[in-house]
Amino acid sequence: MWGHERNDIYSGPFLFDSNDTLSNSRFQYRGDKKNNCSLTIHHVGHNDSGKYAFRFVTGNPPDGFTGADGSTLRVVGLSVLPSSLGETKEGDSLHLTCQSGCGGAQGSFSWFKDRLLVRVGAMLNLSFLSESDSGDYNCSLSTHPGTTSEVKHVNVECEPGKQIQGVTKRKTTR
Repeated sequence: MWGHERNDIYSGPFLFDSNDTLSNSRFQYRGDKKNNCSLTIHHVGHNDSGKYAFRFVTGNPPDGFTGADGSTLRVVGLSVLPSSLGETKEGDSLHLTCQSGCGGAQGSFSWFKDRLLVRVGAMLNLSFLSESDSGDYNCSLSTHPGTTSEVKHVNVECEPGKQIQGVTKRKTTR
């Protein structure tokens, strides 16, 4: 049986109980009944963070042991640095870094603009920005594409008075 600290790890309810056919399907027991008590957690979320402990029960009446030290799971997310983007104009450069909550920019990351892959790597460097660089950017873990950062909206402002395809853009104030 596997328990989580949000419940009583000694008496349950348990995340996985080999005698319970209704155990949560996100938790899969991978061990055996001899020396392996591995647990796999599918679709891990932030609320899965915390201490887990394995309990085995023997005999009749039931007698058991719980590994009180347990294992601690820390679920972290991804973030994009800088955390806030200032005004961005044509010709500027923009440097974004994907960072995991584990610290540092380690791991293999993928960058997306408007949900389309644009680069693989921890850093995304955009030089000589133009209006076509405007969009929603985020990063994900290459090994776990479902783990994504928040979206950063980049709005590249056109230079006032610049002519594009025969149309002159003017900055107006009200």
